[in-house]
Amino acid sequence: MDERTDYEDGEIRMRIPGYLRQKKGVRYFQQRRRQDGRDILNVALEFLPSEEGAEVILSHMTTVKAVDWMGNQQRIVRRGVVPYVKDGFELLGTSFNTIDETALHSYEIVFSIDGRWIHLVINGWGEIDFFDRTCKEIVSSIRHKNRPPAS
Repeated sequence: MDERTDYEDGEIRMRIPGYLRQKKGVRYFQQRRRQDGRDILNVALEFLPSEEGAEVILSHMTTVKAVDWMGNQQRIVRRGVVPYVKDGFELLGTSFNTIDETALHSYEIVFSIDGRWIHLVINGWGEIDFFDRTCKEIVSSIRHKNRPPAS
């Protein structure tokens, strides 16, 4: 991957590609220009309010189907439990545009850190194996700064 940038706020730390810029004061990062030619287009991370919130997203991730529509061929590349994060479940998909022959990749994961549920979505294009590896590196870099009190 390109050079990395450490992102840190009051709750989280993670490493993202250096060409991404934070938008709107939330944990959403995108390229400066829409078609910068880089592999990762955007990264969005949110803490979910509860385990029930995670279950809603997991329900969607486990049941979503690939659909071909208006010149786009959607494919699910991988879906399932992730061994490298706690309670992780991921969905990797790609959408191929038959008109301009471009592919857009989407990676989505839900997992927990220190009792908090995280939902992360990454979009990009280029070589799918490189995109997948970059997504795993971003996920593996995420650290929760404020641990909840022990019960």
